[in-house]
Amino acid sequence: MKKVLLLTAMVMGLAAFAMASGSSSQTGKGGGAVISAQPGPVGRYNETLSLSWGVNSSSVQKFFNGDTYDNNIWSRKILQDLNIKINVAFTANYETQAYRNQLNLYLASGDLPDLLRIDDYRQFRQAVEAGYLADITDAFERYAGDDLKSLFQRYPGAFEYVTVNGRMYGIPPFNGNEQMAPLLWVRDDWLKKVGMQAPKTVDEMVAVARAFTFNDPDGNGRNDTYGLGMQKMINVRDHGTIGGLLSAFGIPNHGYDMYYAGKDGKITSPYIQPEVKEALRVLQQMYQEGLIDPEFITTDLTKVQQDIARGRFGMAYGPNWGTWSPWNYAYTAENNWAVTYPYPIPTQAGYTPKYGYNSNKASGEIVVINSRVKNHEALIKLVNHYMAFNNDWTSDADRAVYNDQEQYRFAPTWVSESVEVRLTPIMTEALNKRDSSALPPTFKDYYNRIVAFEANPIAQDADTYGRWGQYNTRGSMPIIMGQYKASGNLMESVMQAEQPQSLLDYGASLEKIIDQAFTEIITGQRPVDYFDTFVQDYLKAGGQQVLNDLDKIYGTGAK
Repeated sequence: MKKVLLLTAMVMGLAAFAMASGSSSQTGKGGGAVISAQPGPVGRYNETLSLSWGVNSSSVQKFFNGDTYDNNIWSRKILQDLNIKINVAFTANYETQAYRNQLNLYLASGDLPDLLRIDDYRQFRQAVEAGYLADITDAFERYAGDDLKSLFQRYPGAFEYVTVNGRMYGIPPFNGNEQMAPLLWVRDDWLKKVGMQAPKTVDEMVAVARAFTFNDPDGNGRNDTYGLGMQKMINVRDHGTIGGLLSAFGIPNHGYDMYYAGKDGKITSPYIQPEVKEALRVLQQMYQEGLIDPEFITTDLTKVQQDIARGRFGMAYGPNWGTWSPWNYAYTAENNWAVTYPYPIPTQAGYTPKYGYNSNKASGEIVVINSRVKNHEALIKLVNHYMAFNNDWTSDADRAVYNDQEQYRFAPTWVSESVEVRLTPIMTEALNKRDSSALPPTFKDYYNRIVAFEANPIAQDADTYGRWGQYNTRGSMPIIMGQYKASGNLMESVMQAEQPQSLLDYGASLEKIIDQAFTEIITGQRPVDYFDTFVQDYLKAGGQQVLNDLDKIYGTGAK
């Protein structure tokens, strides 16, 4: 409660000061008067400031006590403390590309909501260049609180991601993107049912997939399961993709924004490397054998979740948050309590695995405010307010209300920090010692949940299962920050915030070319050798220009 009491005291104290000395007031860019407020990082507005919000909704969002996106624990708290009224402009699921598609429509119209979270850098730059986003440089200098400033101190490169021509246009993600490296997630009950161990090689992965397909791992007597789960967006940074298999063949990849120096020193793309052909050969053989659901070509992430809940498959490649989503659906389905474990990527003989991740200066959600809003500082105040109730020293009671069970997502300006990277070594040490005394209160809660799950893995809540899957000593984060990092095979993309115009022009079409070619090869519509034709098509369709331009910025041609 300490942090909340300090915040309340600060607000009340500053209000009393303002009554004696007068409230602050500014003039907006357009020359009109803005709404005055009490001074300070969380100074309350003297009149209600109404802001519209474009909600990037999530399937994991929890609604309690009749809360909605329009009226919830955070919207009420923000109105009470800051006198800011949050009004929902639209909701769209960010997991299915619906949110990006909705933003494209608003960008085309020029009528964006006041508050947004933009995870596509191209959309961010488009909005900046069109003049839709507020320059918050001065507001940040004047209003940023200590918690927010400390994040920039821990992640000094974060400013670059939201800076255009020396000016700041949003609150960046605070990234440790190595935590996004791929893993293989496998249902433990299915492994036991078919009498096999977790796979350590690609051949063993295929063997497990075969057993999951034909050996009735769910025990229902029907031929209704598949070995390897996949979705149509096979190269995105999520579950049910092929990135983990590419990594096994020495291809560092991470969505479509991964670029690195090739053997000749010039910048290249992972998806045009000859080793990719061998990974596609494995997938084509698995598809032809019936180990992959043929419906994957129309499957989005929502259907992946549904298929996991139905027990349609029990293994898939994906990033570290598997026990949060989508494998939580196997755990909770019909009170099944099926536990899914993460494993290091099974390797391929003759290849050194490479685990790619986006530059820590180039990805994540940027929180922005519309330039038409006169009170630009409202964005900074909202972030300050959020962080007062969500930091390492937040009380358990406040964390339960404002953070746990996905409640933080109701805050329009919740801040994204890769706490996984910072937490993993100290949590592993505490678990090995069975001593949490050195952990901050927030992390003691994580520790207690992990210990509780290990003692009884039945009927635990979402937070407990999620934390356990990430941070137990054999969890996803110890694998990444332990085995992967120790191997020296984590590889960061060279591309940072600056992107060449050619990538903005050709990027979307190149993504489609990659996905179409890979899907056609996997499903047997094209032979594996078609990969060579695809590479030439990719380069001719703007790929070569993109690589040349990236090389001028980040590679051998850089000045």
